[in-house]
Amino acid sequence: MKIRLLDSKDINSCLEISNNNFGKNYLIKADFKLNKTNTILVYSINSKNLGFCIFQTINKYKAQKLTCNKAYLDSEYYHYLKAIVIDNKHHNKGIGTSLLSYLFASSTINFPIISCAWKYKNKINIEKLLLNYNFFKKENVGKIWKDSCNKDFKCISYKHKCVCEAVLFIKNKDQGSSS
Repeated sequence: MKIRLLDSKDINSCLEISNNNFGKNYLIKADFKLNKTNTILVYSINSKNLGFCIFQTINKYKAQKLTCNKAYLDSEYYHYLKAIVIDNKHHNKGIGTSLLSYLFASSTINFPIISCAWKYKNKINIEKLLLNYNFFKKENVGKIWKDSCNKDFKCISYKHKCVCEAVLFIKNKDQGSSS
C-alpha cells in the first residue's frame, strides 16, 4: 500500500475511478491540478490506483457558491474535501480511512473543513467516514448538484442531470480526528 501525491500519469486512472463511481465527467482533468491550494492524494497497491482524494483551500465566496448560498458559512477561508473516491471493487476496505488519516497527518489545517456529500435514496455513502473524523452534519443543502456539476456530467444514478441531494459536513480546524 502506498499513499502519495498525484502524478500526471495517475490522472486517467483517477478519472476512470470517478466515472465508475459518480458518472462520466463529474470530475474532469482540470480538477486534477496540483498547486499550493490543491492537494490530491492517490492510494495504490502494486502500482494500481485504488482511490484518491482532492483537498482544496477555497475562499468564503467559493464555499457559498458550492452550497448555492444555502448554508451559512462565517469563515473567510475553508479547506474543502472535494472528493474522496474509491474503486468500486475496493469499498469498505479502509482505503478512505487511510487517505484521510494521511491527509490530516501531513497537512496544515488553518481553516474549517467542509465537504458536500451525496445523498442518494436517504443514504450518505461517506457519512460514517466523515463522522469518524469529527465532521458534523451542518445541514441539507438540497439538490445542488444539478446546477453545480459540470454541464456534460451524466449522473450514474439518474442517467442524466444529477438530482441527488447534498449534505454539508463541517469540521472545525481545532478538532482532532478520532480515527
